[in-house]
Amino acid sequence: SADGRELESTLPAALAGEIARQHSRLGPTPQRVEDRGTTYLAVERVLPLDFGGSGGSGGRDGRGGGHFAQIILRPTDGAEQLAYQIGRDLLLIGLVAFVLAFVFAWLGARRITLPLRRLSATMSHIARTGELQSDFPSAGGDREVQLIENTFRQLLVSVEESQRARERSYVEAVGAVVTAADARDHETTGHSFRVAHYAVALARNMGVNGEQLKAIEWGALLHDVGKMVVPDDILRKSGPLTDDEWHIMRQHPNWGFDMLAEVGFLQKPALEIVYSHHERWDGKGYPRGLAGEDIPLAARIFAAVDAYDAITSDRPYRRAHSHQAAIAELQRVSGQQLDPRVVVAFSRIPEVDLRRLRELCKRFHPGLSLPSDLFVGLAETGSGPKRTAEDARAR
Repeated sequence: SADGRELESTLPAALAGEIARQHSRLGPTPQRVEDRGTTYLAVERVLPLDFGGSGGSGGRDGRGGGHFAQIILRPTDGAEQLAYQIGRDLLLIGLVAFVLAFVFAWLGARRITLPLRRLSATMSHIARTGELQSDFPSAGGDREVQLIENTFRQLLVSVEESQRARERSYVEAVGAVVTAADARDHETTGHSFRVAHYAVALARNMGVNGEQLKAIEWGALLHDVGKMVVPDDILRKSGPLTDDEWHIMRQHPNWGFDMLAEVGFLQKPALEIVYSHHERWDGKGYPRGLAGEDIPLAARIFAAVDAYDAITSDRPYRRAHSHQAAIAELQRVSGQQLDPRVVVAFSRIPEVDLRRLRELCKRFHPGLSLPSDLFVGLAETGSGPKRTAEDARAR
């Protein structure tokens, strides 16, 4: 256009007319022009014209001479579609990148946290159960996790060694106490060590294991510790006891329980044996007169073991009876003095295993230490009972 008049256009006539109508508002800044649903960006580039330098008026710029304007239009539909596609692609790329970053971050974190969780679960199990196991399965993971795991294993090994040393001290101390208690009653020399072996074997035969098995062993060793309080003239009396003497003798389970109740390493089954090993299945025992399954299982196991050892051991007034005779006696008092289920379980134990355990007691010095192979050769069997019905005095 020149001086506001259209000179030439490459546009359709209708669009050229629309541009001419909006010509007054066009300038160097792009403006949107609508025509029949199509949007254009229009820019006017003005070039001044000099008509011989006459300085004439009538120019759009208000100065003399004229001007020539070039109006350029560009459809925006393609640009907007391109921008939309670019934006959509960028959004998709960003979303995919975010998902991939999240997945890789999760996998990386899992690679670190999963071994740590496994190690933490192992530590929690050890803390909850008290079972020290330095040979637990490896948690895996990177070098840092392995370093933590190895440090924990070394700590467990150290604690295990300390615990074994402490248990050896306990064993030696208990051995001395048991030997002293047995020595006061010549009829029962070595009895506590034998019944400890028998009780462990019988308990294993009945499905007892782990810490309860160890507690039964301790309880069997210490079952008569309360007799240390009984006066010698009663404990070693050869004739029948008077009523007053029987009353004193029958206090030894209470005294033994009181002596051991505050010993921290003794678990409940051990104390149950000390306190209840003279209770009877028919309720005629002492000190509490418990009957049937109200009697703790550990005490019922020990009662059978105790009776068997009394029957198969020499006494000043008789010689030891055979294994078969002892089994027959236990079966006779089953349901009265002893738990029938315990007697049946004991009857399943081969005589050769019981003999092996009895011989095992002769291979160490009583009171100094228990044999390290206490559980060797039992082959998932058990072991023995206590005195005969007639022999089950207060001892």
